[in-house]
Amino acid sequence: MSKALTIHLTEDAAILAVVSLPGGTPTLEASQKFNFESTDLAAQAKQLAAAIEAIDGKKTAATIVLSRDAVRWQNYQLPPAPLEDLPDLVAMQAMRDHPLAGEDEGFDYLPMEGDEQTAHRVLGVGVSVDQLQRVQKICDSAGVKIAHLVPRPVGWTGLIDDAAQKANVTAALETGVATIWAKNADRVVRLRTTPMPEGTSPQIAARLLTGELRRTKLTLVDIAVDSAEPTTVWVDGSSTLFPSISDQLSEGVSLRDYRELFDNSSETVTMEEVAPLVGIASDVLRGKAPLLDLVNPRRGVEKPSNTRTWALAGVAATALLGFVGWLGFENVNGPLRAAEEAREQAALYEEQLKELAEEQEQHSKVLEWQANTVNVLNELTALSEKIRPVSLADEEFPKDQDVLTVEIDLVSDEWTLTTLAKSAAAAEPLETRLRNDGRRVTRQVLRKEEKAKEGYQFRLVEKLQPAEVSAEELP
Repeated sequence: MSKALTIHLTEDAAILAVVSLPGGTPTLEASQKFNFESTDLAAQAKQLAAAIEAIDGKKTAATIVLSRDAVRWQNYQLPPAPLEDLPDLVAMQAMRDHPLAGEDEGFDYLPMEGDEQTAHRVLGVGVSVDQLQRVQKICDSAGVKIAHLVPRPVGWTGLIDDAAQKANVTAALETGVATIWAKNADRVVRLRTTPMPEGTSPQIAARLLTGELRRTKLTLVDIAVDSAEPTTVWVDGSSTLFPSISDQLSEGVSLRDYRELFDNSSETVTMEEVAPLVGIASDVLRGKAPLLDLVNPRRGVEKPSNTRTWALAGVAATALLGFVGWLGFENVNGPLRAAEEAREQAALYEEQLKELAEEQEQHSKVLEWQANTVNVLNELTALSEKIRPVSLADEEFPKDQDVLTVEIDLVSDEWTLTTLAKSAAAAEPLETRLRNDGRRVTRQVLRKEEKAKEGYQFRLVEKLQPAEVSAEELP
């Protein structure tokens, strides 16, 4: 049975995954995750080779995966041109941003829309010279041949595609980032990632994600995508985010668990860490080229020569003339499209403002409740200071006037205080202190108990009310 080895390399760690396709279902046969113990490339290569041997992976060919932040992403708008001329135009444009554009390795692009009549829109992805050399040195020293060099977000498109997901817009949500892409006739026409700040509440996370999905849909107005298809968000069902965000997504957005897409018996890595690797390996096992491959670009660009430079200059001049005509057309129709997009954005913002107004109203209610609610702990503290104003250890403590609190009943703003006193003479001083504290005091009971408790033989019950009453009602 065929297997594929995928390795996610970062500056200080590596994740390995061995994947097979029994019955067409991706299965994670083995996996391992470890941190590099040294910054020396030779030591890192030795550690990688040992890890591959431990999971019974063959040190022949592997797909190397790079984190999103390890590569540079850039969208390009190019003039209308035949598709066969597109690689050369992309390389010439990308040389400003990517040092390896035009070379055999280190840069690739994804054509998203455009043809001979309409402007091209492409996504260029490249890696720095130092990063490429580091990966090559580690793999060479470890005895691993680099079959593919793929950005990690691409793995989500391979994994979800294996599930026959045909939605016009799809997203994969993981810790700190969401990968969003759109398809048209089984071809990816949009691919982007957006940060999802950690610690954000499920409500805010759902709102951010919904807004990004709408924003992606707005860019598809000129592409024949079936807008009736639902938007699907894939999340690890075992994470705490799954149940908390499921009720927060807007209408027309469904939530699914990507654990159903492949079998994982590994205990060394999480589903979130390994899912994109499984998606990339599945494409390799099916003989499908990765969406972006930095060592196998869509068409290799030859080393520039004088002849080739003049030829490319002629192509560029022709394209430039066409582009000038296209700009003239855009100057007429561009404002109309911009106005339409502005109206759509205004409708989106209006909906968000309504939601924010509801939240602000709830916030005001909470503040009003806090302002009008008595702080019981503060009230009890003040009451205790009036019941026993002097410490028992104080020499001036009037022991014959001391009282013990037995019970306090609170009903609305009326308090019933039940105490035990050593003598009946303790009642009047207590009532005086409470009245001086701004309370209305009404004596309910003062009787001698049959069984005295440690010398406290009189039961005294007082009813306490706020002082905001008329002077005629005061005793």
